[in-house]
Amino acid sequence: MFALAFFAALRVGEIAITVGKSSTNLLLLRQVFFLKDSADSIVGIKLSMRNYKHSDSSRSTDIIVYKDKPVCAMTLRLDYLSA
Repeated sequence: MFALAFFAALRVGEIAITVGKSSTNLLLLRQVFFLKDSADSIVGIKLSMRNYKHSDSSRSTDIIVYKDKPVCAMTLRLDYLSA
């Protein structure tokens, strides 16, 4: 989770929630898309950010992180989700 936050330059308030505080900038699961190639292999992840600090709420911003080695947020995310 932290590797993805690092590579996508996410703020703590976009990946974690504090009880009792507003969560308008929180990245939701429905805003996360896995990108696949023609062989149906996952090659990256797309985060569709609707709300973030200084955002224009009428438009979303897409952040794409591609799978690569040796340090790869996508590989770490897939390992985490499959555990």
